[in-house]
Amino acid sequence: MSTQSSASKELVFYGRDGIEAEEFIRSVLKAAKAAGRLRDDRWILDEVYVAFAGDALRWYIELDAETRNDWLRLQRAVMQQYPPPSRRSWSGSDHSATRPLIIPIPAAAAPSLSSFPLMGASKKYFYIRAMRQDAAKTLYVGTKDEDVVLVTSRDDAIMVRHDRQSKELRLIHTNGHQDQGEKLEIRRDRAMLFQFGASGPQVKAAQLQLLDAEGKPKGARPILSGDSLTSWNMTDENSLQAIPQDGSKYSIKLYLGPLDDDEGYPLINAYMGNPTDRSASSLHFLTLKLEEI
Repeated sequence: MSTQSSASKELVFYGRDGIEAEEFIRSVLKAAKAAGRLRDDRWILDEVYVAFAGDALRWYIELDAETRNDWLRLQRAVMQQYPPPSRRSWSGSDHSATRPLIIPIPAAAAPSLSSFPLMGASKKYFYIRAMRQDAAKTLYVGTKDEDVVLVTSRDDAIMVRHDRQSKELRLIHTNGHQDQGEKLEIRRDRAMLFQFGASGPQVKAAQLQLLDAEGKPKGARPILSGDSLTSWNMTDENSLQAIPQDGSKYSIKLYLGPLDDDEGYPLINAYMGNPTDRSASSLHFLTLKLEEI
């Protein structure tokens, strides 16, 4: 009767970083090869799904069925969710993720996925950097009186995580890194206009604001009714783009009003019309990027 080595540990994938993701995929492939199942995707998928834990498990459960049931799609999804580090180091570091994985293989039995070392867990959090397109100045997204505003210092910036499945930007509280269900939204009131100055442009009202865990707008000056947009695309360069829900041919552009002062905690508005309209010519448009913490 064959027994498994008592030194072997269960493989658990928490989604720490890109290096752990690469080691996870490599470990799965080596186990499948050793078991003679390298081309048996169904066997691999049946073994893999029990390896996800923590935030990685929550992410895996939210994947669509087509991805969960296709080994090639799942590998790509893991690599996309946990991108590679900007630098790699294979020596001179005590970080276990920088060393090649040593895989214990029982002498008398083909290895299963439970034969590999335990892997650690962490999360990815970001600040949101805001750059004015008409000025060489870097700002950040923060809050004041629970309104979403621009701030000049990263010390005052909010912390978020981007859920790749729901595409929501979830607020993370610095005290204990807690997700309390709050998220960023763009709220558009089709019946209201913003007026910038006595003779300034009129623009349909829409702004960036916070929703609480029950989906209610927060802040001292929120838009309370209208369309709520909570989905964001993130590019490979970590740029953010809000996703319209009405099939609009125009992208959503965030901006400051023509009279807004960067130093005065200005609200962040959203423009959803034709960017070539005259009303848009005096607006200070913003580009948002996630800055990993």
